[in-house]
Amino acid sequence: MRGDRREFWVAKLKAFGAHLAISAVVFATVVGVAMWRFYPPLYFWIDGGMFVLTVAAGVDVALGPSFTLVLYAPRRRSNRLVLPAIAIAQAAALTWGVHLMYQQRPLFAAYVGYPRREFFPVTGSLIADSPRPLGELLALSPERPALVYVSQPQDLQQARAELQSEHTLARTDRYLPLAGKQLQEVLDAGRARNHIEALFPGNMPAVQKFIDEHGGKFENYAFVPLAARYGVALLAFRRNDGHYVGGIPLHLG
Repeated sequence: MRGDRREFWVAKLKAFGAHLAISAVVFATVVGVAMWRFYPPLYFWIDGGMFVLTVAAGVDVALGPSFTLVLYAPRRRSNRLVLPAIAIAQAAALTWGVHLMYQQRPLFAAYVGYPRREFFPVTGSLIADSPRPLGELLALSPERPALVYVSQPQDLQQARAELQSEHTLARTDRYLPLAGKQLQEVLDAGRARNHIEALFPGNMPAVQKFIDEHGGKFENYAFVPLAARYGVALLAFRRNDGHYVGGIPLHLG
């Protein structure tokens, strides 16, 4: 009797292990491609890529094999129904995960002047009802995500009131390219060294490493914050021509 029970659990664990391995490979392949397409490395860490990945992995990789461990019974005819049902549930979970990544992918980094003077990621779901075609908006910038300027009232009180009364980032009718006076405003928003040291302590080595890799001195760049859902980064622009150089994820706390 003990031998039969041991064989029963060995078969269950083998089925669980095989299912877990297959699920991990499929998940890593499908979601890896989706993350590569939808989340540039900088945004993966600070704007939800890691969060979505964790949730999708928990649902798809952990839940499916767990169902197999609980429901699979060696040499039972019911397996013909149970295993396909688990596979269908997993496929649905994986599809949901990829769809969530697509909906939450950052399409733009939008600069808001008064009173923030920062960039903010804009997801596809946020501008789903945009009055302007997506292609027209993406054409405003060669970067991906596209870097755009959100036109705001010049009166500080009115700008603050708008930020409180409506979602400024969803106002795609106000999106402008970073050029001319808009670009100059972004460059003027570059934070001073002591400001970065005070607000983001411990991050100057990362900033200096970035400068060493791209050449020049701190003063040659305008470092403007990008405030995302799960973190902050600095976007770097060359001051002499306004060219976007890259981003630096910051460690907080």
